[in-house]
Amino acid sequence: MMIRTASRITNGSTSRAISALLLAIPLLVGLCWFPASSQARQDAPVEKGLDRADLKDVIDRGANWIIDHQRPDGSWGSYAGDPGITAMALKSLVDTPRSYREEDGPFISAAVKYL
Repeated sequence: MMIRTASRITNGSTSRAISALLLAIPLLVGLCWFPASSQARQDAPVEKGLDRADLKDVIDRGANWIIDHQRPDGSWGSYAGDPGITAMALKSLVDTPRSYREEDGPFISAAVKYL
């Protein structure tokens, strides 16, 4: 009995660690990219930044990626659904300029039900 409990804890911890790593990788890549790109831009001519429409498109594509990767039970996460990952994914959808709500689709209500 103790062995099964320990293996469940290990599997759950591993799942959480993998989920956290998968969320951390894009953040770390972004942090590494921007300082390098800003250094290169000091010598380069000034470029036009994203306008509002382009920025909204980028945010919408990110939100669609999150929606497309929702698990059938309404959660998000690598293996078994993780309430922490699900809460962060749900918050990111609600905080977009689109400001998704339950009436916008089953992806919101399924996540709320899961939590």
